[in-house]
Amino acid sequence: MLLVDDEAMVVRVVARLLERAGFLVTVHTNPRQALEAIRADPQGFDVLLTDMTMPGMSGIELARGAGAAGATMPVVLLSGWVDAEAERQARSAGIARILSKPLQVATLVDVVTEVAPSTRH
Repeated sequence: MLLVDDEAMVVRVVARLLERAGFLVTVHTNPRQALEAIRADPQGFDVLLTDMTMPGMSGIELARGAGAAGATMPVVLLSGWVDAEAERQARSAGIARILSKPLQVATLVDVVTEVAPSTRH
């Protein structure tokens, strides 16, 4: 799984919680670097968890870039606030689910397991 959020503390906490739940997590705090990792191995991740609002590239743009790179993994968008237009754009970008922050760990684990059942090791 690839976790992308520009806030280092969020990435550390969420990654640790997901790892405790049995997931293998790769993290990036820079969406452009995350996209480069996806381009280097488009099938290298089972799921992409990305923040909506990040400097330089939104989560929706990252999802589109991943798709353009040939990645077929489901994308889960994490956001503090999503309006109807952002939700429409997310759906058109192929985003599987949108979760509101703050996250409940159980909800996040359930959603990841739902969209990519083989992600747990």
